[in-house]
Amino acid sequence: MSLSLFNLLATDLIFVIVFPGWSSIKIGALESFSSDNKTGRIRGTFLTIVNTAWLISPYFASKILEKFDFFGLYGISAILLLPVIILILIKFRDIVEPRYEKLPFWKSLEEIWTDRDIKGILIIQILLQFFYAWMVIYTPIYLHQTIGFSWSLIGAIFTVMLLPFVIFEAPFGRLADKNGEKKSLSLGFIIIAVSMILIAFVTDNNPIIWAGILFLSRIGAAIIEVMADTYFFKKVSVEKTHLISFNRMTRPIAYVIGPIIATILFTVFDMRGLFIFLAFLMLYGLRYSLAIRDIK
Repeated sequence: MSLSLFNLLATDLIFVIVFPGWSSIKIGALESFSSDNKTGRIRGTFLTIVNTAWLISPYFASKILEKFDFFGLYGISAILLLPVIILILIKFRDIVEPRYEKLPFWKSLEEIWTDRDIKGILIIQILLQFFYAWMVIYTPIYLHQTIGFSWSLIGAIFTVMLLPFVIFEAPFGRLADKNGEKKSLSLGFIIIAVSMILIAFVTDNNPIIWAGILFLSRIGAAIIEVMADTYFFKKVSVEKTHLISFNRMTRPIAYVIGPIIATILFTVFDMRGLFIFLAFLMLYGLRYSLAIRDIK
């Protein structure tokens, strides 16, 4: 791993805690340091660091707020930004920007539509973000109103739920470099589908059981996340910013259409029906994960 790449990854843990948008800003820079035979390892490391920051930052923020008010919280955040700014100014001043391709929207869409692999991996990304959108909105409501958990207990369960993003993404990134992404993507969709069925039909109010079910769902999500990210950046070079932009658009698209579809479904189904529908939607993702051509 090059020194510049190490410097880039080293800034993540602090910067994502105080400025989560950093992960999107430097996607192109990270890709410029990635060779295809190491893309999985690099993307897995990157995602692990980002997700570690997302996991631990609420804990540290709450501890800071116990001793200080919001002025102290933002003041400490500002101080933590200083070493990151220094790293950027010193270590990245000699980086040369690549020549970026600029294509109109419809030309970009045509390029995606005619490339089976790019189209497939972007649909996989939309399905994953759709899963995130529904789980973020409806799982806390379901656990609180239907299962009967308190909000503090739900918070503890969600902490356990997010651990797979820290545990599994780096190992599966390395696996992608050795064995490709196709089988693992399919495994991820199957795991999520099974966990959604469990959510719909398990009625026990044991928090350990629910932490286990949600932990299982995020194992599937973590596998898909790192495999989809790795596959996309093996197929797409840093110069193709129009394709990278489409990849980044999958999240807002999913977060817009997800609640709309859920609202329609609520006219026919209850909350359990929503999770069953999501299970079948994840199984539909197998159509695309099995269709793409592996890259090793």
